[in-house]
Amino acid sequence: MTGLFVLPLLLVLFLLNGVYRIRDHERFAVFRAGRFFRVTGPGWVFLIPLVDKKKRINLNRHIPGWNRMSREELAEKVRVFALETKSQNRARNSD
Repeated sequence: MTGLFVLPLLLVLFLLNGVYRIRDHERFAVFRAGRFFRVTGPGWVFLIPLVDKKKRINLNRHIPGWNRMSREELAEKVRVFALETKSQNRARNSD
């Protein structure tokens, strides 16, 4: 009987673990299965737990002049930055 209550509760907690709020000056670079998937933000975002990995990028620190760029330009800059930092981390770990 308690299994009927525990299982849905665990499912809800699992799904709520994938909900994030991204501020105006931040973006997430989302990686799915280790490959770049998309750039998200700002606002509320749902990522699939255990499948999607995120890299939080502070635009004020990493991409100067971001507020004067178009949405497409900004997404491309965030994608390039995320992939560069991922490859740098991979090179550091292989040494």
